[in-house]
Amino acid sequence: MHKLAKECDLLRKLNKHPNIVKYYGFLEDKEKEQASIFMEYMPCGNLQSLYKDFGKFDELMVKRFAKQMLNALVYVHQNNIIHGDVKAANILFDGSEIKLSDFGESMGDCFSCDPGVTNSHIMSDEINGSIKWMAPELFLQKGRGRRSDIWSLGCTLVELLTGQNPWPNVKVVEEVYENVN
Repeated sequence: MHKLAKECDLLRKLNKHPNIVKYYGFLEDKEKEQASIFMEYMPCGNLQSLYKDFGKFDELMVKRFAKQMLNALVYVHQNNIIHGDVKAANILFDGSEIKLSDFGESMGDCFSCDPGVTNSHIMSDEINGSIKWMAPELFLQKGRGRRSDIWSLGCTLVELLTGQNPWPNVKVVEEVYENVN
């Protein structure tokens, strides 16, 4: 439950940006050991489901999505947060705009220096996130930061343009590492 409460805190902090899913509340049922996050309804679902159902997106649409995602990530990073799991499955679509969601792997207040410094990163002993979208520095356990979110966005854009996840033929973590390193 602690991880979910942390995600709610981050969503609450980021609630004002048009390209981040709106957070409305949190309900915990301790007796049933269940919790729910209440967020904005996004009728079209996530981008991964959309390309799986309808095929890859055209370049003009991906360009529009890229601009919206970059705007969202700039805002996230300005608030000293690393998303940590940027991928099409975590980007929702309402029919006109996309919205970044799923801040479960995010880290807040992670910049030890001026937030304007682009190479700020944090160190962690564990690798979290989705392997096929993961930046090389995460495999090398050199920490994650803004650059790793941007790498993941790049993988996501390739995914939207091709209609398949990055490194589609790779089956194990070591093979992903060999491809990105």
